[in-house]
Amino acid sequence: MAPKIIDKKQKREEIALKAFKFIEEFGLENFSTTVFIKYLGIGKSSLYHYFESKEEILYEALYLVTIEYMKESEKRLNSELSLKGKLEILYEFYLIDSKENIWFRGIYLEYLKIFVDAHTDIMKSYNQDLMTIYQNQFKKVFEEEIEKGNIKPEALSFINTMITTADGMLIYSFSMDNFDLPKELMNYIDCFISLIEVKG
Repeated sequence: MAPKIIDKKQKREEIALKAFKFIEEFGLENFSTTVFIKYLGIGKSSLYHYFESKEEILYEALYLVTIEYMKESEKRLNSELSLKGKLEILYEFYLIDSKENIWFRGIYLEYLKIFVDAHTDIMKSYNQDLMTIYQNQFKKVFEEEIEKGNIKPEALSFINTMITTADGMLIYSFSMDNFDLPKELMNYIDCFISLIEVKG
């Protein structure tokens, strides 16, 4: 009988998603490779066959969950008619203070720390993938509005600024108790729309 062929990419994704489930159940502070291999029921060598470090596991977990989050956003973007509504969907992670989003923002901060301390080429490639998806979502929204004659073509040159400003505000909100992230970001959205809209 031929040995079973295991798809390494698929196995990595399975492990990473289980890592995220572990974090949801027990918290990031309780995640260690020693505890995680017991949770999975596998040997340490098996785990390190697929990942080089704990940080790489955690980073892939965030990457996969974020990809799914973006896919869901894409579906809702297709049914939203207004530019402001579409931007609110693109910024929902920052704008909506749901229990889930607040928890996820905290996790996101930990992942940023991981990247600063232990970034690898694969982590960089994940960041580039996510940035490209996000850029394309903004581009599609802006191009549709430009085609309708609602906004100026110059809006396209602001895509990277739109993305990085929200992340900057998020990081800033972690350092100040009185920084109202949703309020500040909504003000930014309103100001941006007023600058790029074609006034009749």
